[in-house]
Amino acid sequence: EGQELRVLTFNVWFSQHMRLERWAAIVHLVLCANPHVVCFQEVKVDFLEYLSSHTAIQRSYALSDVTGCTLGSYGNLFLVLRASLPPAPAACPQPRDGAPPETLLEAAGPVRILPLPSVFGRKLLLLPLRLRGGARVLFANVHLESTDGEGPARREQLR
Repeated sequence: EGQELRVLTFNVWFSQHMRLERWAAIVHLVLCANPHVVCFQEVKVDFLEYLSSHTAIQRSYALSDVTGCTLGSYGNLFLVLRASLPPAPAACPQPRDGAPPETLLEAAGPVRILPLPSVFGRKLLLLPLRLRGGARVLFANVHLESTDGEGPARREQLR
């Protein structure tokens, strides 16, 4: 109904090279673009901790993993704009008139992790959401094999 669904995907590159500068730039991009859903790839626990300690990210986004248990050595992560999700009954007060807030997205089930045939232990992360009006959308976040010679593995991951 006249509102755009904004999605941002970003490979954060797990290298240590200028990591704090890169992470700050990534957070700046996320906060400026204000997407409803962010899909990150190559997330390690240190980047997750950086996001978890960033006040503006915590205020604005819900993270699909807050402990790193889904990442392995590195993995994928979703951020969902908090203003898009209905408030948790105990954590957020309802508006004064008792009406639920207008939301673009709401959770439609748990995040799921599907292992892929992978040399690097890569996985497919699935996030089911429901749009205002009832339509369901399934977001998929994946990082396929990408090194030289991994073409056959990448093709198998796409099947």
